[in-house]
Amino acid sequence: MKYSFLDYFYLGYRLICSKLFFGYKVRIIKSKPRILRKGNIVFSEGFTAGYNFRCECVSSDSKIFFGKNVKLNDAVHVGAFKSIIIEDDCLIGSRVTIIDHDHGNYNGSNAHSCPEEVPDERELVGEPIVIGKKVWIGDGAVILKGVHIYKGSVVAANSVVTKSYDYACILAGIPAKPIKKFCWVENKWVNL
Repeated sequence: MKYSFLDYFYLGYRLICSKLFFGYKVRIIKSKPRILRKGNIVFSEGFTAGYNFRCECVSSDSKIFFGKNVKLNDAVHVGAFKSIIIEDDCLIGSRVTIIDHDHGNYNGSNAHSCPEEVPDERELVGEPIVIGKKVWIGDGAVILKGVHIYKGSVVAANSVVTKSYDYACILAGIPAKPIKKFCWVENKWVNL
């Protein structure tokens, strides 16, 4: 990709703004991000975010942690009611949504949400999310509450991850299911 003089100027400006507002550890945030409760968010060394980055801690107890060298492409939304941990060296594509909560309780208990309630006024129900080291999440993927993605895993584009798996795998589909698993003995990906 060829950059014009104005492109270089704008990138330089964003680099300076990133260092001033997010600290020396952050590499670059390419546009003005939408951040809610910045004090509850940890940006580690080498953090990079593309255009239209949105990161929200929706309660005063919420926590978001980005490990070293986490790279987010454009239009990524990370929203925590409990906690979201994205470990080192993760690559996250464009239009990815990572949210650890739902508006309402739908588990059938006595404290369930009623269809008559306005969705925005329903109780928030959340479970922490952990994305392990060296995970690659493709464009348009959605990671939902309570999910732990094992280190080195791949999430295919446009997949919706609703369950955790305790091994390195390639997840694809809606809901996402493992289609390949990494075999450490043979040192290769094998079909499931």
